[in-house]
Amino acid sequence: MPYWLAGERLTGFRLENFIQRGQESISFSNQQAFTHDVMFAVPFANAPIITATIASGAGAAARWSLRVTGVTTTGFTIVVTSPTSGATGTWSGVEVNWIAVAP
Repeated sequence: MPYWLAGERLTGFRLENFIQRGQESISFSNQQAFTHDVMFAVPFANAPIITATIASGAGAAARWSLRVTGVTTTGFTIVVTSPTSGATGTWSGVEVNWIAVAP
């Protein structure tokens, strides 16, 4: 875990080695599941802990599930799936927010 000394300046460069965040715009047509790859701006020393959420639970994204897979030091994959087996959906610019924190 990183430590900072009292009075030490926290710079964006230093923090990006431990925390990164982003927003992905997801679009697809007539899919039951969809994957989207995310690459970090700066690789982590070890695979980070990721939290991701669908920004809106309304409209096309209602009741869809989101999970994160394939986490590495350089990126991860967002997987969204339909709430009903066999049902398809269409997303147009649905925002997914994520944050990655070094372990």
